Amino acid sequence: MKQQAYDIRSLRAYLLGSLSDAETERYDEMSFSDNDFNDILNSVEHDLTDAYANGELSGEELERFRAHYLASPRRRDKVDFAKEFRSFVARQNAAPAVADVREPKRGFFSIFSAPALKWGVVAATIALAVLSGWFWIQNSRLQHQLSEVAQNSGSEDARQQELERQIAALKTAGDQANAQFTATTAERDRLQQELDDARSQVRASEAKTNTAPSPSSIKRSAPAIASFVLTPALRGSGQLPRLTIPKSAANIVMRLKLEPNDFSSYSAVLKDPDSGKTIWRSGRLRSSGAADAGSVSVSVPASLLTSKIYTMSLSGAVGSGPPDSFSDYTFQVVR
Repeated sequence: MKQQAYDIRSLRAYLLGSLSDAETERYDEMSFSDNDFNDILNSVEHDLTDAYANGELSGEELERFRAHYLASPRRRDKVDFAKEFRSFVARQNAAPAVADVREPKRGFFSIFSAPALKWGVVAATIALAVLSGWFWIQNSRLQHQLSEVAQNSGSEDARQQELERQIAALKTAGDQANAQFTATTAERDRLQQELDDARSQVRASEAKTNTAPSPSSIKRSAPAIASFVLTPALRGSGQLPRLTIPKSAANIVMRLKLEPNDFSSYSAVLKDPDSGKTIWRSGRLRSSGAADAGSVSVSVPASLLTSKIYTMSLSGAVGSGPPDSFSDYTFQVVR
């Protein structure tokens, strides 16, 4: 059996709004979930309204009743009903006394025409009218509250549906973003693989080009390799180095003279100045000679070059750091 967690005094304080917020919230919850609590609360409220109607409240309790309890239209109706009922009872109690003073005693059947009975019927009629009016007001208020609850319920349902729609839209957008990320990752891996394959092919071609051919494979009628020395392009210089490439040349070896620098390794890129397109790219290169008078040798397949102007861009790096643009070597090919 559960222990009662309230008393008459605390219930009167709850009705008058004198409890703390925590206690008020607890009593509000109990009024919705505890039938026994509701029965006792209704009884205490009935006694409180009767006490006000009879003028029995005073001091702070009377002030709280007027300021808090009478602020509710529903509770004012209860007070009005209590006053009407009190007036009805007072009239009922006063009617026989008046009749005894003004009317002499009559026979048994004459009581049905007595003024007391007439007043009682009138008072009962008034009380019935008051009760009917009060019940009608209560019924109208309850119908209005029920309509508001239905409207609020519809709004909550619409809000829930809107939230569910937004969540579904976010989930779809997230799935699309994940799919796009997966596709982008796959494309990046594919391009990286192609780049690695291209670098492997370039290294293999350089290794094959740098390998000295056997004497039996060299034709004495024409050289198989053409060799040239290039210096960095100078601004304002009107003449370009001309590289005349024999038809029989398979590779072009270019020895690039270096400007003073602190780089430990180099890389070269052959570009078409007209389109800016990269034609050939070297691997990591080492210089020969001192840093202030050294050179770097590159070997380019002769089949890549036609009669036009090219630029060999040289970059340098320190250790395993990123490459840094260093010098450009512009030349003209004649075939």
